[in-house]
Amino acid sequence: MKLDEEQREMLRENERVQGQYKGRGWNWNRFRGMATLNLVAYYLEKHLPEDVKLIRSAWVEGCPNELDLLIVDKDAKPIGFTPAYPKDRVRCIIEVKAAGVYWKRSEVKRNLQDYFGKVKKETGGKPFLYLTLWEGFKVAELTKETLKEDAFILESGTPGRKEFKSGEWARFINKLHIRNA
Repeated sequence: MKLDEEQREMLRENERVQGQYKGRGWNWNRFRGMATLNLVAYYLEKHLPEDVKLIRSAWVEGCPNELDLLIVDKDAKPIGFTPAYPKDRVRCIIEVKAAGVYWKRSEVKRNLQDYFGKVKKETGGKPFLYLTLWEGFKVAELTKETLKEDAFILESGTPGRKEFKSGEWARFINKLHIRNA
């Protein structure tokens, strides 16, 4: 399956880049996060319909949170000199993680519900998807329970025992085509 091959390529490249900067200290975390975001965007742009474009690290009008990826109408422009896009031009929001969330297990469901609920409310109910390249087994389970069909986890497990989630990238791409049709 072509999309499973892409999923494996993404995971390998992300592991390579993350490994280069691992252990260099807290200040490199945002750099590594941006590298993951750019990697996902590179692969995602190949699959988007022609009537939309992908925007990295932007805002949606009325929402104070910086959002990882926005899928917007192809001719959408930011509002004035800001990095915010009008709500009516945004089709979908995507949260991207290299290694999931770092909350205590007891906080995962509540924090995901709160954050995703808040962003959806502030953006007028825009579809909001969660894509992580890797997530620990238990947190992956809690994330799926909470976000249901809007959570996409490409690999789960422990650093020493990773489990490839076949078809997850394909499910993500298919969900976007449904949302953007």
